[in-house]
Amino acid sequence: MGKQIKEDDCPKGLPGWLATFGDLMSLLLTFFVLLISFSTVNVQQFNHAMGALSGSLGVLSGEPQLSLPIRKSMPKTEGNLSQAESMSKASQELEEAIEDAGLQGDVKLEETSSGITIRISDKLFFNLAESKLKPEALPLLRKVGDVLSGLSNQINIQGHTDNRPINTEFFASNWELSGMRALSVARYLIQNGKIAPNRISITGYSEYRPLVPNDSEKNMNQNRRVEIHVLYESGMGLRPTELYKTIEDRGVLIEGIGRNLQNP
Repeated sequence: MGKQIKEDDCPKGLPGWLATFGDLMSLLLTFFVLLISFSTVNVQQFNHAMGALSGSLGVLSGEPQLSLPIRKSMPKTEGNLSQAESMSKASQELEEAIEDAGLQGDVKLEETSSGITIRISDKLFFNLAESKLKPEALPLLRKVGDVLSGLSNQINIQGHTDNRPINTEFFASNWELSGMRALSVARYLIQNGKIAPNRISITGYSEYRPLVPNDSEKNMNQNRRVEIHVLYESGMGLRPTELYKTIEDRGVLIEGIGRNLQNP
């Protein structure tokens, strides 16, 4: 007959190894919860990576895909979901047109909380202190018109200058110059881009909306620009927080507020 175990032979409380094991499980659970909370899946970059592996290794299906060199950010938007998808497609077409023309240094494309901003250096469109469009600028502007004509959004065209004063036969100050440059772009988009005039407005900001301080020739060149703002139609559809979540759920690349939002 086996030895009978007495109650006094069993130590009180949990065994030491079980307490250690419980602590280990708690730490592992906390670790993985943190990993999940900090990680997001960027579907577009994942697809690009898969395409690049396909081209280099010949193992995966699909075509090699490379990110275009023009940086853009996509924060929370103010329109509805269909607007967001249309604007995303338009931004991709514009980005390809800029790359095809080799104008990455002179044209910047940016997606902001209010819509799409196309930022164009003045040297691409105008001669110094002039508001007449250069012939070499027309192909790009024509492509911009083709893309924007497929949208219904309002468009605001803004002229900007550096802070050096001018007083010429045609322009008494930078106010007149910035406004007339915006008007030249607007007139071309209406006449040649087939964009309805009631969709377009113009603004001349003169020297008072610089991107960088006007303390060097390089910075002044950057501040002299024309911006084409394609605006979301606000007050429709989903609220911004709902729209942001819905688009991400559909796998559309969004880098939002708190990450790469540049123009709140």
